Amino acid sequence: MRGEKLSRWLRPLGSAFRMGVAARNGLYDNGWLRAEDVGAPVVSIGNLTTGGTGKTPMIAWLAGQLEARGKNPAVISRGYKAIFESEAGRVDPRSGKRLSQLAKLYGDEPTMLANRLGQVPVFVGRDKVTVARLAFREAKPDVILADDAFQHRRLKRRFDIVLLDASEPGWHFLPLPAGRMREPFSALARAQAVVITKVNLADPARVARLRDLARLELDSALLPPLVEMEHRITSYLLLEAFRGGDARGTAKRGPPRAMGPDGFKGEKVVLFSGIARPEGFKRLVETETGAEVAEHVVFPDHHYFGPGDLARIGEAVARSGASFVICTEKDAVKIDTGQTWVCPTYVGRLEAVPRGTWDGFHASLDRTLL
Repeated sequence: MRGEKLSRWLRPLGSAFRMGVAARNGLYDNGWLRAEDVGAPVVSIGNLTTGGTGKTPMIAWLAGQLEARGKNPAVISRGYKAIFESEAGRVDPRSGKRLSQLAKLYGDEPTMLANRLGQVPVFVGRDKVTVARLAFREAKPDVILADDAFQHRRLKRRFDIVLLDASEPGWHFLPLPAGRMREPFSALARAQAVVITKVNLADPARVARLRDLARLELDSALLPPLVEMEHRITSYLLLEAFRGGDARGTAKRGPPRAMGPDGFKGEKVVLFSGIARPEGFKRLVETETGAEVAEHVVFPDHHYFGPGDLARIGEAVARSGASFVICTEKDAVKIDTGQTWVCPTYVGRLEAVPRGTWDGFHASLDRTLL
């Protein structure tokens, strides 16, 4: 509500921002500026708004799909809040560094992706062209997945996927700085596919509205795929196991290494998160596990946890008498110390789950990458 009120005062500035975006796009559309090839076909996963539209789960899902089709993908990312000194580098969970160290060096989302994807290399750099060329030289991928690259016109792409978050409030779709729109809906004309995300967390009427808005802008001659994606927390891993510790020795005496959503049914839990849309995380835990969320300790997006933060979470556990603590993978990679609370902590694995038929999406992507 506070953001919505502020946006009313900032709306006059939105026109100036939109004009600047249109002028820059015009330079590329008319050939005054040219996109640069990096050696491998690039698939961009982007959005029209700032914030958490579900790009990271989408990249993880798409990387798995490409591997299943015999492709050798690599992922590139900007690495928000990364502090590494070189222009670009690879995030390697097998380097001997703790996940929390990698997260500080390369950013939390690239570290989470590298930890989850295993054999799929993840590279981070401030300039997407530079990091994409490094990925091509070092990993020899046959496709590069570029995180948040729809507005990065200098990077030449074969396939642009644009995500529209159905759970976002209406004011988010105003131009920056009043809302969160980087580009208007007309920019979807550049896309080869549009994915409406988090449809299980949104009002069906809002999903339908986004679908209608997208169809108005998509190229009717080419018929780019317009598909829907749900977000689900499919499993929960004990924090010690997630961090690489051996939890098997305590399995008989303590909590299990992993649990499904049913393991929390009827239990009182404390959540903590430092993500863009924490309300969605809370809603997923409540609806999918049947747990009672006693408290949700919310931190800013991309927050790095220190001893004071862990103490704050512990105080919430003590107040509520919770049986479990639950966080996201993005949070878990930034916890630098062992578990300090009196109840077990589990890391929820957020997955992108397609809804409906995606045959057209796969066929279009496969044709592009041939």
